[in-house]
Amino acid sequence: MNNGQSIIKYVKGFHSRMKDGYMLKQVTVALTVGLFGASIVAAAALVWPIYYSLYIEAGILILALILGMILGIRKAPDETSATLVIDSFGLKERVTTAFFTLKGKKSDEDSEFSEIEEMQIEDAERELQSKKNEIRVPRFINWRHIAVFAVAVIVAVVLTLTPAESKEIAKEKHETREEAKEKMKEIEEAMKTLENIDQTELSDEQKQKMAQMMEQLQASYDEMNKAKTQSELASADQKLQFRYEDIVSNLDEMAEMTMNEKASNGDASVASDMQDASQKIGQNIQNPNATASNQNGNQNGQNGNQNGQNGNQNGQNGNQNGNGNQNGNGNQNGNQNGNGNGEGNGNGEGNGKGEGEGSGEGKGKGEGGGNGNGGQGRSDTGVGTDQRDYVSLPNATGDDDNLTGQKTGDDSNYAKYENGLGWEGNKTDYGSVMKEYQQRAYQDIEQGKYPAGMEDIIKDYFSDFE
Repeated sequence: MNNGQSIIKYVKGFHSRMKDGYMLKQVTVALTVGLFGASIVAAAALVWPIYYSLYIEAGILILALILGMILGIRKAPDETSATLVIDSFGLKERVTTAFFTLKGKKSDEDSEFSEIEEMQIEDAERELQSKKNEIRVPRFINWRHIAVFAVAVIVAVVLTLTPAESKEIAKEKHETREEAKEKMKEIEEAMKTLENIDQTELSDEQKQKMAQMMEQLQASYDEMNKAKTQSELASADQKLQFRYEDIVSNLDEMAEMTMNEKASNGDASVASDMQDASQKIGQNIQNPNATASNQNGNQNGQNGNQNGQNGNQNGQNGNQNGNGNQNGNGNQNGNQNGNGNGEGNGNGEGNGKGEGEGSGEGKGKGEGGGNGNGGQGRSDTGVGTDQRDYVSLPNATGDDDNLTGQKTGDDSNYAKYENGLGWEGNKTDYGSVMKEYQQRAYQDIEQGKYPAGMEDIIKDYFSDFE
């Protein structure tokens, strides 16, 4: 007798194959349920923008797989079930009786098999050997399970791969949120930079400017937080760039002012902090040359004003040169104009009077007139060139002796000059007016008064006049 080891080995192998089959069934059922759950999420993603739908579907399938494996382990068939299945093929519980007899004796090494037990084990081995080709492990998965699982896979794959506008919207929203988060971190760093500036020695006006800078950054932070689409993000970013430029300009101005005030006592630490903050915040500006261009424009404007003053002085000098003495009988009227450095000479005996005015940027214009009594007289006119553009401001009316016509009670927008029509107002430099309009437009951009996408158009428009 071989002590029935062949029965034990066969039953254990059969039991292992039964557990594998049952595990496969539980996992298949669980995955089928998970696939239908993932299909519901995929279908929802076709209607609503759900960016993480793929991750949710994958999570559902992983959870279903784990649940199926747990059920397969906990509810797996035991050895008794395996022996009963074997005996169901005509062995009439011979294998079950012999198997548990063998297991009981194996645990008790001192006990021996009785004659009846030995006969029963030998009979079980003989019958099992004759029936081995007929015994089959039960199939826990049938064609229904396979068909339903296949349908679930097809439905889930089709719904997941189907393109939809909602998926594009979800992708755009996700990208917008990620970019907005980066910008929000950038704004937080800028706010911390401003908070690190010691304000104890600042004037009330400077403290107010610092508070306004913080409000500007907080407004941009809120706009970034509310941005849902790329267009909204772009609009918020453009406003942020304008605010960065304004903050850098104010910090530079405040630093220069503070540096001049503290130069006497040698304490310029606050000014240094402002300069450092200006450089740090200026690094966030996407077009760093914009600020430099504005500063150069301001300097050029100041130089233009200075040149304009020099032009006025030269024009006055030209008028003064126009005074002369005239003698003779008769009347002599002479007008002289000087642009830049204009000159006029009168010859004769008598008394004359010259008047002049000059205005302009870079070059001046002078006007002179002389009246005198004499037989003969001569008036020379000096003519210069002025290539500056001028505009007339409507609500700034000045007196002009060259206006002709009769005054009426009604307001008039224009009057007739000797050489054409002239609109009511003071003549001023074209560039200074555009600078004022540019500042107003930029302020309106910061306040969100223009539609999204117009910021670059407005900025490009004014950049053409710089």
